[in-house]
Amino acid sequence: MWRFLFMVLALGAIAAFFTNPSEENAEAALGQMVVSGINSQDISVDKSAAGNALLIACKLRPKDCQKVLETQLSSQYNDYTLFSTFSAEGLGMKTWCIGAFTKLTCPGGINPE
Repeated sequence: MWRFLFMVLALGAIAAFFTNPSEENAEAALGQMVVSGINSQDISVDKSAAGNALLIACKLRPKDCQKVLETQLSSQYNDYTLFSTFSAEGLGMKTWCIGAFTKLTCPGGINPE
């Protein structure tokens, strides 16, 4: 019984080691979160004209907008062999994510600072 449990844990650790998301994957996932956040925003009268213009520009060219926004974020990636953590903050927002088995999960999404 103990041998079986040990083998299952060992196989899980090996799988986690080989499927740990890289820093590039973490940044790509964060970029997708930013683009989906922009796409969910509505143009409104309550926002300034500059804010609406920026939102329209980001909706028209999301990849270019993502590149510009990434320059304004400070991010930190930590690799712990079996899993990784990724945090980013900037533009009044912050997020913390954990990655394992090719997935990056951000419990709470992107939150205001």
